Amino acid sequence: MFKALVIVCILLGYVYDFATTWLDDSWEKKHALPESVRDIYDEKEYRRWKQYSAEKKKLRLISGVINLAVLLGMFLFDGFAALSRLLPAGEYANALLLMAVWMAIAALLDLPFSYCNQMKIEEKYGFNRSTKKTFFLDALKNFLISTGLFCGLIAVAIACHRAFGSAFFLVVYAALAVFMLAVNTFSLTFMKIFNKFEPLPEGSLRDRLTAMFTQNGYQLKNIWVMNASKRTTKANAFCAGLGKFKEIVLYDNLVNGFDEDEIIAVFAHELTHFKHNDTRHMTLLNLLQFLPVVLLLLWVATDPACLAQMGFDGLNFGMVFIVLFQAVLFPVMTLIQIPMSAFSRMQERRADAYPASAGLGDALISALKKLARLNFANLNPHPLSVKLSYDHPPIAERIRLIRQKQST
Repeated sequence: MFKALVIVCILLGYVYDFATTWLDDSWEKKHALPESVRDIYDEKEYRRWKQYSAEKKKLRLISGVINLAVLLGMFLFDGFAALSRLLPAGEYANALLLMAVWMAIAALLDLPFSYCNQMKIEEKYGFNRSTKKTFFLDALKNFLISTGLFCGLIAVAIACHRAFGSAFFLVVYAALAVFMLAVNTFSLTFMKIFNKFEPLPEGSLRDRLTAMFTQNGYQLKNIWVMNASKRTTKANAFCAGLGKFKEIVLYDNLVNGFDEDEIIAVFAHELTHFKHNDTRHMTLLNLLQFLPVVLLLLWVATDPACLAQMGFDGLNFGMVFIVLFQAVLFPVMTLIQIPMSAFSRMQERRADAYPASAGLGDALISALKKLARLNFANLNPHPLSVKLSYDHPPIAERIRLIRQKQST
């Protein structure tokens, strides 16, 4: 019964992905772009976006089918148990090596598709700036970091299970909480593994950003420019930091392609998130959404029949985590994500309202349109796709609400 549930969860995950893709395709074919966003792409560029989107979806479909076939084969024919028997014995060694080997297999399966996406499709449409060397180094770093984190979490779970028995999941939950807080707190430290950061030069932009944050009770520790152009032509910007001490990160593509008012408007939006403690609230909600995950962990780890159906003679935390993150996690997190995405969209609408009321509405609209154009955004997603997973409202809705706020 448990194996059947796992198979159903895997299939549901891929069906969901294909269904949402079909929703957006069918909606785009039947509904014209909203008037407010028609100037983002001209007719030629809109055709390019359709071609770009179709190629990305086709690649994701092929990748999904191959990954689905491999994953189903491993679960249906007890492939993980067979792999476990080839590895050294021992509770720690076998579990950690099982996870590491599986992550290596998954990474190798994904590598040609990632390469095609970045070095072929993104290159074809003018977005890629990565060299082959940078691409493969990034892939290696991602593998090492993710494998290290998962193996570390498994080691914690084993140690806690030995020490606390069935109450181990509480300690694992606490470890997840600490990990998530550390990622949020030291996000720039992790990013510096991949990118170079240089201080924004002295000048009008730096002075205006500093003054805006200072006037609202915050101190800027640093304003960084990140060398995003090493990998892409796309643009972004974000804030980080705890309490009243903040750091700003600007993609160099943003600094070089946007005017000062547009950048100021973007950070007026970010400032609103800080004033309403949106980052803290989302972190707490993310911690809550992991509670059902650790309860699932408790169930799989304490019911011998679960892993017995997978061909294992006893408890193996490597397999427990593979089951959770490859199968059971997706449907659970998808259901949780629906209300969380709705809450996030509410926060984004509120954050757009501040620059609109502060005389920066036109600059924010201009910045949003530039970002959509640079990032080749979907300007007309299906409303159901938005409700299911979008953490930002569609750009047409954001423009409409900004203009409404300007007129009040």
